Amino acid sequence: MVILKFYYKFREQQRLSTCWIDKKYNANHYGTRLLEGILGRKPQVSFPKSLYTIIDVIKIMTQKDDIILDFFAGSGTTAHAVLEVNKEDGGNRKFILAEQLDKHIEDSIERIQKVLQKENINDDFVYLELMKWNENFVEKIQEAKTKDELKKLMGNNERKSVFEL
Repeated sequence: MVILKFYYKFREQQRLSTCWIDKKYNANHYGTRLLEGILGRKPQVSFPKSLYTIIDVIKIMTQKDDIILDFFAGSGTTAHAVLEVNKEDGGNRKFILAEQLDKHIEDSIERIQKVLQKENINDDFVYLELMKWNENFVEKIQEAKTKDELKKLMGNNERKSVFEL
């Protein structure tokens, strides 16, 4: 059971920066330093979220068989949190992470692999790179000589065939 505490302003002009005030939500200690401990080096991600912030969000917002999608994976905190919550409540949540920056992808993959190994979690972890698909599309755009060729590439029928190359 999750207990929520609500804090109110003392004065009308006072601004609370966050209601997540427990020490475990500190991103420096339970984000950056925790990740340094897992990776054994300084992370390439500049400001990883606190693992415990994401754990609590997952506990509040998901059920045991949900799929959690994180479009800004960064260092993989969401994946780590999903694994921790599943371990705690016997859930079967899955995660899908999306990330563009190579250095973040490296940190995320390494983190997830090390957490799986350390926690002795015998589960599948698959990652793939969609870059080549994008490269094919960029190559087709660069090869186009006229506006009509570009329009044809951007058309619904042609777009599908470009991505299927």
